[in-house]
Amino acid sequence: MQETAVRFAICDDDKVYAEKMKALILQTFQLPQPVECVIYLNQEQILKYYHEDKIDIIFMDIEFGDVIGFQVARRLSMQDSQLAVVYMTNYEHYITEAFVCRPLGFIRKSHAEDDLQIAGQEIRRFIGQKYSRFVFGGGTAVVEVPLYKVYAVEIYGHDMVILLADENIRVRDKLMRVEDELEAHDFVKISRGRMVHLKYVTAIEGKTVRLHENYEFAVSADKISMLKSRWLAYKMLH
Repeated sequence: MQETAVRFAICDDDKVYAEKMKALILQTFQLPQPVECVIYLNQEQILKYYHEDKIDIIFMDIEFGDVIGFQVARRLSMQDSQLAVVYMTNYEHYITEAFVCRPLGFIRKSHAEDDLQIAGQEIRRFIGQKYSRFVFGGGTAVVEVPLYKVYAVEIYGHDMVILLADENIRVRDKLMRVEDELEAHDFVKISRGRMVHLKYVTAIEGKTVRLHENYEFAVSADKISMLKSRWLAYKMLH
């Protein structure tokens, strides 16, 4: 499986400053994964290409051209409930207002290098969580998968099937071996042989749970209440 790049975006109508910030970000974040950084000079670009460009973290200028960066962040959060944003500004009085969409940090443009070091700890924590990899299978027949890509895991006979957006992976494994660790990463057991990732749940209707990519599963009667409770708690935190 090809290594996925961590993708930063800079939203700033000042192209010269944006290029300087891009260089600083690439210099600061030396990660196990490849790192890429793109620049958007106006809100139309970021709103149009955010999903297509698969952005992980946005550095958003609060005074972003003719609009306020907070407003753009709110619009993006309607597309992605797990939007990760770091706000940038020349004006320190915005610090008290910069809590829209639960930002990872705040950068004063005149102190960008110092402030990026401070925000860097939270940014690295977010990236580490998002790109944590999990080993399924055993012995020589193992597969390592980034957990953020996994929609659900289910057991068929002696095999485990790992459901992703664009493929399913089959390995020899047991749910009981991985259950506790997956639960710690926001997976919930909905039946004897299946767990779903709360990140991708879109609806719970009756005894059915729906996920993105048209995945739909039956939920055991004794798991419904727990699933609803976990999903509600997850949405409040994300």
